[in-house]
Amino acid sequence: MLLATFQHLTSQPQEMDKNAIVAAFKSKYGIDVLNFTDGSGRANLYFEVKTTLILSHMAWIDQDLANFISRQFPDRKVYAHHEPRTWQSNRYIWVTTTLTKEEDLHYEYYREHVELHLEGKFQSGDYRFLAKELRMKTARIPNLIWSRWQGHSQCRCTLFHPTGTPEELLSAFHCIMSIFDPIIKDFFEKETPRHEHRCL
Repeated sequence: MLLATFQHLTSQPQEMDKNAIVAAFKSKYGIDVLNFTDGSGRANLYFEVKTTLILSHMAWIDQDLANFISRQFPDRKVYAHHEPRTWQSNRYIWVTTTLTKEEDLHYEYYREHVELHLEGKFQSGDYRFLAKELRMKTARIPNLIWSRWQGHSQCRCTLFHPTGTPEELLSAFHCIMSIFDPIIKDFFEKETPRHEHRCL
């Protein structure tokens, strides 16, 4: 019941800001979820509650949002993970790049940001020069940050752009695509070197 109430409150991020959600939760249960410590086995529950509060300004990831994004990109593969009874912090939606059939190179909405992910074979030495070119050509863009992903450095690029509504999320996808799609397209129109051994 506790979780159901909280999830109902946070399922309406445009209608209630974080302070209002905290106040409503405290009023109903007498619990300050941002400063909860009682030594009980419920600590993990409230950690998840706090995490969800922080992410409550995200566009809510569910089938409706997945359908909305899919309609915007009919020529690309779109995949959404939003299993029932999962936290928003564990949900995501990804869309392929200009290489529409390459699932390991995609844009992903994850924990309030849209990111470029290099996964699978794109973390191998065969594609080291792709990763390098993507980084070099975007190094001066201030709202992009490169970081580690799946144990590989510089295989994740995060775009800092609002994603609080479906429309803002769509704008973020368009923004990151406008940056990386031309670089990826240009790279694959040339011969790809295949002799290096790690995505760094």
